[in-house]
Amino acid sequence: LQHLSDGDWASVDVLLNCGVGPLAASRADLQLLLPRLPGLRWMHSVSAGLEHLLCPELVDSPLLLTNAKGVYSNALAEWVMFACSYFAKDLPRLLKAQADK
Repeated sequence: LQHLSDGDWASVDVLLNCGVGPLAASRADLQLLLPRLPGLRWMHSVSAGLEHLLCPELVDSPLLLTNAKGVYSNALAEWVMFACSYFAKDLPRLLKAQADK
């Protein structure tokens, strides 16, 4: 991003935070980035929680902030049902018995 001019930074109006793990934006990243984005109007985070991003510069701004709350609910419910079956029925034992046939 170092190749961007001040004009390029000023023209950004939407910011998508889609990093995961070490690539995710942090509160400190936003505190450095927000002053360079005077035209920013909307920031969306693909994570369900935003607490790790909240800083005074973000909270006090008129910026529209959205997240992915609820997007992962069905997948999480499916995983829970799978895990219950996996442990209740000892799936590794069943797979081994099937392979031994």
